[in-house]
Formats: sequence, structure tokens, C-alpha cells
Amino acid sequence: YGVGARKGIDFKTQAEFVAWLKKAHFPVPEIFNVVMGIDQVIESIKRIEEKRPEFFFETDGAVIKVNDFALQKELGIKTREPRWAIAYKFPAHQGTTTIEDIIVSVGRTGAITPIAMLKPVRIGGVTVSRSTLHNWDEIERKDIRIGDAVVVERAGDVIPHVVTVIKEKRTGQERKFPPPDRCPVCGSHVVRGEGEVAYRCLGLNCEAQVLERIYHYASRGAMDIEGLGGKSVELLYDQGLIKHFVDLYKLKKEQLLDLPRFAEKSAQNLIDAIEKSKTTTLSRFLYALGIVHVGEYAAKQLARNFEKIEDLYQVQPERIMEIKQMGEKLAESISGFFNEKENLHTLETLKKLGLKISNPDYEEGSRKEKGPLDGLTFVITGTLSKSREEFEALIEQFGGRVAGSVSKKTSYVLAGADPGAKKIEKAKSLEVKIITEDEFVKMMGE
Repeated sequence: YGVGARKGIDFKTQAEFVAWLKKAHFPVPEIFNVVMGIDQVIESIKRIEEKRPEFFFETDGAVIKVNDFALQKELGIKTREPRWAIAYKFPAHQGTTTIEDIIVSVGRTGAITPIAMLKPVRIGGVTVSRSTLHNWDEIERKDIRIGDAVVVERAGDVIPHVVTVIKEKRTGQERKFPPPDRCPVCGSHVVRGEGEVAYRCLGLNCEAQVLERIYHYASRGAMDIEGLGGKSVELLYDQGLIKHFVDLYKLKKEQLLDLPRFAEKSAQNLIDAIEKSKTTTLSRFLYALGIVHVGEYAAKQLARNFEKIEDLYQVQPERIMEIKQMGEKLAESISGFFNEKENLHTLETLKKLGLKISNPDYEEGSRKEKGPLDGLTFVITGTLSKSREEFEALIEQFGGRVAGSVSKKTSYVLAGADPGAKKIEKAKSLEVKIITEDEFVKMMGE
């Protein structure tokens, strides 16, 4: 647990917080100790691991936290995890079984994933009968073949994956599984992009991609079209009523009434839900579009930096890379999407069909008064006197922007102790000025 909003109560330590949770009848860890020093930490981890089989739930490790909340705040948070906590992972549960077949799955972006169909085996209390093989590089590296005896483990005690092949058990009957040259769903050509591990189907009308794109577009985190579940999407697609998510906005109630699963009320409810989805936010819409590598967080970041969807038309990768935590791969994907004529035509069609997009994320940022850092882009590297998040908030509060990587449009690199060598080298090669924390403070003025 972590402490979020609270009123009329305060905690100075994690131990106080857990004691309060227990008193308030929240479930708390069966084993919770406050210890001093690394030796006691290791001893506690061993004790938890010994008792692991007795727990009524699955657990894949133990978490060590700094107890004092004031110290937690002082230590701060890195991009993806806090400096005041770390997880120790126990060895994963493993089992031995046989790969009976390998099939492929085509995702909504066209990526083709090989999947091992396993002879069912119990691993950590769960029956495992299939495992992703990730990609063909992984198959080649581990020399995985149909018919192989393999060791399988549940990564994080959740997701099964093949650890290794037991080659001494081979009989000579095992078969290699080469990458497909045609999509198994639509028969279109399959390509592998430069620098990518995934093979992708090029078929614009590939049924697997179309259905997955529509599912994703209608999902709760995206356009949130209530009542448009998997079976309904398949039914509408099979009946020829939708071939793309754009077609959702052309549906008529009368068309639904002729279909199984739809009566007067359910048909009207779906039409109302589709109509309601026409009013949405930019971050939701960007996520709904299913752009490769763009999840909910990236969509939110884009919405904070671009006022309207039209501002993204013909956007260049360098502009995207100015945004915090937006790397080159993500920037190329976003730029590629918004420089594709067919995609822009689709967006214009959606607007003509009545789609209205607001952007509270951008409006919230634009209400801030201009400050001494207005229009400047910073990249932060190294250890500063306060947490990185506090400096990021300060820069944004006074009109600046924080980017995750150095580019031609970077104004300054703010470098603390032990800065990242790659960022410093890139800044020097692009002649981007590198400043210290003291120089940054002077820039802030009053």
C-alpha cells in the first residue's frame, strides 16, 4: 500500500500506516517486519521464502522499503520506480512438459506472435497449457522446436514462458517452426521492419487486425462504448455492417434489430452509447486509434503538449522527442501515423461524422502563467539536490518543458552529480548548453 489523499490523519512511517490499515480491517501482509541493516533484511527475506508454500495466495517476492516517509520523500523517485523501495524476486515456479504444436496470433498492430501449445502441466498451483514464444529471434536463440521437451516457468508467477529446451530428450522427430511469409489470417505478405523483432502483416483489411482495432477503439480506456463487447463486434463484422471502427458511427438502429442478440432496448442502448462516444477527450481518442507503442500514458503526454488533433498532422519525430519520456521508437511511430494520408483522411471522416474532441489536459497546462522558462526545453540527468520529479514540476510550473532525450530542440541539459554519459555526449555533439543546478537556479530569477 501507499498513502494517497488523507484527511484528519497522518502517518510518519510505513509501520504506522500498516498498523492503521490492520486496525481498520484492511488485509495486510502476513509477514511484516521493521528491521535495521542489510543482514536483518536478508534474514527476513529468507523467512518469507520459507513460509511461501504456506500462504493461501501466490507470491513472487518480498518488498523492502525505507520506513520513514520523510526519508522516502528525500530519496525521491526515478522515472519508473522509487529510490526508497526495491523488490527481491524469489525463483519462479517451474515445470517440465512437451511442445505439442506452435500456432501464431495476429494482434491489432499486425504483429505476429508465435505461441507454444503445451502438454498441460501444473506449475505453482496453476495448469499451464500454452506459452508465448515472443518472436522468432527467441525461437532461434533457444532452438525451440515442435515436439521438444522444455522447462517452463511462470514469470512473476503469472505469465508462462519457455526457459530452455531439454535437448538430451530429443528423438529426431522434432520440427522447426519458421516465420510465415504470409499472414495466417488474411494471406497478405508479412514483413519485418528494420531494427524490429516482430513480423507484421501488411493487410489493411486483415480480419484479425480489423476486429482487434475495433475492440480496442471501443474499450473502456479508449472510447468506452458500453455494450460493444467481443461477440457484438464479431456479429456486426460478420454481417458486413462494420469493416472499420469508423463504420460504428454509420450504424442505424433498424440494422441492429434484424440481428440475433439485439432487441428494441439493447439496440437503442448501443446506438446511444456510440452517440455518446462522439464527445471525447484528445488523450482517450489518441489511445483509441491504436497507434503502435502508444498506450494511455503516451496518449496523455501528447494531449498535454498538443492542443488539437490537427496540431499533430505531419508532426516530425524531433518534435515528439522533446516530450518527457518519449523516445525515438515512439516518436517514429507517432510521426509515421500522422504523416500517412489515409490515416488523416480517416480522422477527417470521423470529424464529419460528428466526433467532438476536447482537451482538458492541454487546457490545464495552458492556464499557467508564463514564467522565466517559457518555451525552453530541458533534459535532466544525474543526481540533484531534490528529486527529479520536483525539478520537472518546477520547470513545467514556470513555462518550460522536460524531455526524456537530447535533440536539436533541447534548450539546456540540467546536469547533477554522475550524469548519464550518453546524454552529455549527445548534448556536446549538438552544441546544447549543459548547466549546473546553481546556473539553473539563477535562470529562475526571483
